[in-house]
Amino acid sequence: MLHESDYAEFLPKLEELFREHGTLRVLFYADSDFRGWDMSAAWQDASLGFRHAADFERLALVGARDIAKSW
Repeated sequence: MLHESDYAEFLPKLEELFREHGTLRVLFYADSDFRGWDMSAAWQDASLGFRHAADFERLALVGARDIAKSW
């Protein structure tokens, strides 16, 4: 599960990449151990999406074959 503390580490790195490259192509791979986001992390994720909606050239979320069974 992703937590707010994960975003505290991840967001500054992602913001730096936006500054450096402008737009990004992002692939998020959720393996079979992925269990989603807690509420704080989901809010951080949504806030990022609103702030940078035009900055993602492409964005894909790919799940492991059996991930739907784990939720």
